[in-house]
Amino acid sequence: MADTTKTNKTMNTNWQISTPEQKVYLTTMFIEHFDEYSAQAFSERHFCHQKKQTIAKYLVPTLLDLVHLKFDKPGSEQEVLVYKELRNNHVKELLATKATIGKLRLIIKKAEAADEWTDAEQSFPVAGDVVKTNYKAEVEVLADLFGYDNLLTWAQ
Repeated sequence: MADTTKTNKTMNTNWQISTPEQKVYLTTMFIEHFDEYSAQAFSERHFCHQKKQTIAKYLVPTLLDLVHLKFDKPGSEQEVLVYKELRNNHVKELLATKATIGKLRLIIKKAEAADEWTDAEQSFPVAGDVVKTNYKAEVEVLADLFGYDNLLTWAQ
């Protein structure tokens, strides 16, 4: 049982204090609570920064090194789609019992942004890049097919 004989040094225990004393006390308490809040907010910001740094500097680069060793580098857009699915499924398998869906999504999103194998600006060769298209031959085929004698002269 608590000892009720001790007196509160910051405030009268019988609440018979004047309004100016109450204002001083409440102002002091407000400032103390705000200082505690500020310290907690700083701690949370610092912790959030550390989490972001851990993901960016350690977790995602290690994951990408692992999947780059495990899977072949894609050479076409279709292979990139397959690779992304394999990579994402591999992350889900690795962290199946350790991470929530939200954490998995975050890791997959960060890996997607950092993965050089899935760079959106990467150019894959298409048939037009490799084989020069002969449009005159195509027009001749159409002219022969549809019987348009003047089509060939018009297209030239």
